[in-house]
Amino acid sequence: MHPFLRYALPIVVTFYIISLYLETQTALLKCSHSSTTSSLRQKNAEEVTYHTPSYGNSSNRREPYNDYIPAVVEKYVLDHAAELNYNTPTTETGNSWWWNMPPNPSGCAIWNDPTSTPYYKELQQFLHELREYSQRIAAFPPVPDLRLQMQTTPQEQVCASLELHPDGLPALFPSQQLSYTKAGYVEPLLTPMRHPSFCFDHDTYKLNMNYMVHDFPTMCRQLKNHTRTIFVDMGASLDFHAGTESPAMYILDLYHQFGFVFDHIYAFEIEEKRPADVFAKVPPHLMASYHWNNVAVSPEPGHKFNPLDSILRHFTKDDLIVVKLDVDTPAVELPLADQIVTQYAHLIDHFYFEHHVHMDEISSDWRSSMQGTIQDSLRRFQRLRQRGIAAHFWP
Repeated sequence: MHPFLRYALPIVVTFYIISLYLETQTALLKCSHSSTTSSLRQKNAEEVTYHTPSYGNSSNRREPYNDYIPAVVEKYVLDHAAELNYNTPTTETGNSWWWNMPPNPSGCAIWNDPTSTPYYKELQQFLHELREYSQRIAAFPPVPDLRLQMQTTPQEQVCASLELHPDGLPALFPSQQLSYTKAGYVEPLLTPMRHPSFCFDHDTYKLNMNYMVHDFPTMCRQLKNHTRTIFVDMGASLDFHAGTESPAMYILDLYHQFGFVFDHIYAFEIEEKRPADVFAKVPPHLMASYHWNNVAVSPEPGHKFNPLDSILRHFTKDDLIVVKLDVDTPAVELPLADQIVTQYAHLIDHFYFEHHVHMDEISSDWRSSMQGTIQDSLRRFQRLRQRGIAAHFWP
């Protein structure tokens, strides 16, 4: 026998045996999950036939905000995280070898498996409504700075002009699957933590941001004549996926389209860039407000490169503050996200965060940065919303 074959053949056979074992374990887990969700579907079908959460006495809610109200499907998913395998143990637990760990749970089953929840029909309707909503957003004509308009026009008249429908956002979402925050209506907190159409077309929708719902009329009604507008971008690289538009620029343009013009944009990025290259990608209307900080953010409380401390402490709850966090490093991101909940919830209005947890459909992109479970993430974001922050999954 050739010397190479003498050493290579045992290795090949060993890996073949391991792969057969892993395939068998995965098949058993999938069968178990299918059986569990089928019985769950049958049980819930006996208990309830349709779910209609209340949006208040009128479809266009105007009563003062008291508490966060999750959409019924959002509440169901959190309440049944175990049945959906959203609390699956992860590799960082250290209790098992990698080949004995269960597969990453699916974030798409609720969208493409009718037996996964009793809300499949409502979710399909919601997906259709999202498309209609995004079309109306795209067709909405840009408006001037709201604060300037309010100097000559009553505030209610200015804010009412931002409505996409005369009866407000609920009229565009008859499935009643919007959640309600201090900042108004928002999308429900659901997997796959990005546009649900990602489950059917990964490449087209992986970075598509049209799943986010913003209640701009409600946000407008919260403005005061002395309100300052602030955007803090942690992880602000403008070099994005083969020349496609930076998601941060998309959000800035969306706010600008509806009259929310940012006075200050604080951009932090660890990767070294030539300032000339950076500002070449900043559109002219943002040049006066764009502050480029080519340094790594620090999670250390009190550190001058911790923007939550060094920047936000100069503003008040009357200011509109929007924060985006996406630095792909859990050791930095998670402490900052915790500080937002415990120390800065009274200041921050909107928070965009890409939380890398174990989820099958995106695992090839997140890889070693995955930490924690889907249930961990859903709980974290719901807690942010309960503290008054309109928190959104960032793609």
